[in-house]
Amino acid sequence: MGTTAVIYNPQKVDKARLQSAVDGALARAGLKKAAYYATTVNDNGGGQAQEALADGHKLFLIAGGDGTLRSAVEQLAYTDAEVGIIPLGTGNVLARNLGIPLTSTTRAALKAAVGEVKAIDLGRVTLEFEGDRPSETHIFAVMAGLGLDAQIIMNTDVERKKVLGWVAYVEGGIRSLPVRFERIDVSVNGRPAKTLKLHSLLIGNCGFLPGNINLMPDAQLDDGMLDVAAVGPRQIWNWIDFFNRVTWINFLRGKIVGAAELADYTANVKTLGNMTGQSIMAKPHHPVDLQLDGDAFGKVVSARFEVMPQALKVRL
Repeated sequence: MGTTAVIYNPQKVDKARLQSAVDGALARAGLKKAAYYATTVNDNGGGQAQEALADGHKLFLIAGGDGTLRSAVEQLAYTDAEVGIIPLGTGNVLARNLGIPLTSTTRAALKAAVGEVKAIDLGRVTLEFEGDRPSETHIFAVMAGLGLDAQIIMNTDVERKKVLGWVAYVEGGIRSLPVRFERIDVSVNGRPAKTLKLHSLLIGNCGFLPGNINLMPDAQLDDGMLDVAAVGPRQIWNWIDFFNRVTWINFLRGKIVGAAELADYTANVKTLGNMTGQSIMAKPHHPVDLQLDGDAFGKVVSARFEVMPQALKVRL
């Protein structure tokens, strides 16, 4: 296997505590002690991953939140690197969907050291921005959001996230009021575009979020597809329908006979519409905010998404 690199966010964890957990787990697996690469304010994991690759490491333990993981994964996709996740962020969405322990650094480190390798998909997006900002291409592991979803992230206080965790996003949502509709032309797999009136357009590799919310009940990390959720409640009762569908109704799927069929039969696609595809093109009628795995990227005038099948080797 070779040596191990730990990319960690020093704002999220004390290095000595992390090192004790990781090196103990590696010793149990018969591996050498790890080399540690700290993220910085200006580099949230990408540069550290590049440096660790150049140093010849093969096993990468990412200790941080979804943003740190996304930045590192941009450099590790389609390489020989194997990735273990030590979730230390606010949402830890990828870790939740992979069943990685969220409350024990020691258990997460041990799973990363001795776990079996599973290949998962990633998403790639090419962004076109308003003004003179040049286009950019990025990789994401969890979810992209256009519209209200991105505005909430932009309006969420960083210090409150440290104290309250994902609950801080509720305040961010309140600060994003009043809610406005966006119109976005969406094309899936090259088919003719449809104009959707919505609050948020979400393109995800997985759909299970904190608070037992699942916006994309059919999403799988290794199915070679991206899932789309168009969130567009019109009235207050549509919001009630929305929260019912993404919480307890989705929870009942697969547990009670007929629950999935009933949910699909009663679904209002204007409230929440789901689609799947290998490529998605989104063109808003005016610039809208966009986020990738919880990181804000500014206002875009178009976003082209495509799946990257089996792009990342994860230890579970």
